[in-house]
Amino acid sequence: MKKIFLILIAIFLISGCTQQQAIKEISIPGHGNTIYTFNNDIRDTLKMNVSEPEKIRSMFYSGKMSVVFDGSNNQENAYYKAILVDMGKIPTYLAFEGRLIKFQYYYFIGDEWHNETDEIIQKPNFTEPVLWLGVSNETEIEIKDNIVYLKGRDLSGLRIAGDRLALAVFGINKIEDIEKT
Repeated sequence: MKKIFLILIAIFLISGCTQQQAIKEISIPGHGNTIYTFNNDIRDTLKMNVSEPEKIRSMFYSGKMSVVFDGSNNQENAYYKAILVDMGKIPTYLAFEGRLIKFQYYYFIGDEWHNETDEIIQKPNFTEPVLWLGVSNETEIEIKDNIVYLKGRDLSGLRIAGDRLALAVFGINKIEDIEKT
């Protein structure tokens, strides 16, 4: 019985040593000492499908992006704020790449549209790329026309999608891309 117990402990210890440590931080050559931090293991995040990562990347390189969300639910509004803070790494990344990006923020409640200073405005006529945040039954990033839809079931799902979006902007679409950076 003692031998079986020792064997089980050895197996447990060996299996614990072979598990991979989560990759949640990366550095990119040419970006100084900047460490880009993600909420989720990058290997897991990269499993999320993004159909047109290069198009998304080019949209962020355009220099201007409108961010839109439905402002009628306070809990969801808190989620969106957290996601936008998390995505603060994107302007930093772009600055090191020699690109600046300006975000315009809009939200709507029913048919009433608001700008980032909470003024009621006419529905914007979006000419620049749009990042549309939303809570949905699916966690996904979709692209239609000039709009990137970032969706998640909850804050956790939105954070995974936000991490995946940032990786696409960084040009990282498979784990091997990290080794190239």
